[in-house]
Amino acid sequence: MILAGGRGLRLSPEKPLFTIDGRPIVERVVSTVAPLFQEVLIITNTPDRYGYLNLPCIPDQRQGCGPLMGIYSGLLKIRREVAFVCAADMPFLNSTLIRSQYEAMGGYDIVVPWARGVPEFLHALYGKRCLPIIQENLEENKFKIELITRRLKTLRLDQRWFKKMDLASCIETAFININTIDDYHRWFNPKKDSRPEGSPNAKKGFSSAQIKDTSQLITPEVLGQIRRTLIRQESKYHYSLPKERYASLWAHSSRVGRIAYSLAITEKEESIPALLAGLFHDTGKFAGGKYHDDDIAEEAHAVRFAEKILTGSPYKQWIPVVKKALLTMYLEVDQTSSIGRIVYDADNLDKLGHMGVAQFFTKGVFRHRFLGDEVMIRAGIELT
Repeated sequence: MILAGGRGLRLSPEKPLFTIDGRPIVERVVSTVAPLFQEVLIITNTPDRYGYLNLPCIPDQRQGCGPLMGIYSGLLKIRREVAFVCAADMPFLNSTLIRSQYEAMGGYDIVVPWARGVPEFLHALYGKRCLPIIQENLEENKFKIELITRRLKTLRLDQRWFKKMDLASCIETAFININTIDDYHRWFNPKKDSRPEGSPNAKKGFSSAQIKDTSQLITPEVLGQIRRTLIRQESKYHYSLPKERYASLWAHSSRVGRIAYSLAITEKEESIPALLAGLFHDTGKFAGGKYHDDDIAEEAHAVRFAEKILTGSPYKQWIPVVKKALLTMYLEVDQTSSIGRIVYDADNLDKLGHMGVAQFFTKGVFRHRFLGDEVMIRAGIELT
């Protein structure tokens, strides 16, 4: 089952149709999997774009539910009990790995590579026994694939398995997908790709550790406006106090944005709105130079700043996604958006460690809160 259900927001044409040496990526995918399987399906809501492949095109049972719905829709249609699922924008699929992965299936419901420290849910095997659990999650609007693996018999193929099967050499490339134009340029020479089929560029793939400055990801104009808004609002609050004059929210928000960007890539979500939501998530904290001094939630203030800054910018298309993320990031799992959940995690990750503990107590002192019972109880909640 080849999932080609993305919305194509980051590349045009759709990512799977992006050509490499005159050949669409999806054709590279088909050429790898077709010799391995007797049945190959394209899971897509735009069958007119993939009909030329002469393969069955299966639409989602319900649109807008992500890859889990694609897996569910395909499993309903396949004639066999097990399917290999991959994304249509993975140019370096390895047939030996796929075959070995299938042979490891045994009595498991799901087999997922986990060699890079993250699950590769779109390079995995799913059995028809997954259908009831997937259906239940979809009906409850739980769209993360990880949630079904907790309730089904799942085999994780870790680095030890890859080494044992003599497949360690393909770990860095087999799971690569082309999400952005930068990904494309990173792995291919757009003028001439003379490397052997399935062979990546010598240049290393994306590493979130290499992102040292948020300005590498967002235009200076928008970044500058966000930074000025944060510092201006917080400074206005601090300047109203007799002594404290220190604006730190910008540094925190910049880190949260970068962490959210990396998490989104790992979880195969849209990375730019995650970055933007991370940058905006605290802009409402000192709105009007006051700290939580009205009945309006700080998230609502943050949404107002986001709309003002992003309207008319290159990122205006992301306003609805960023707004939803900001308004839902503190809600329970079932109510939040995937981007909101990512920003929530990024915000917490930035507070871990010695500096996070110090930051909590230091901020308390700035707000004239000392170690009374109420503060200690709140500290226990936040620090755990």
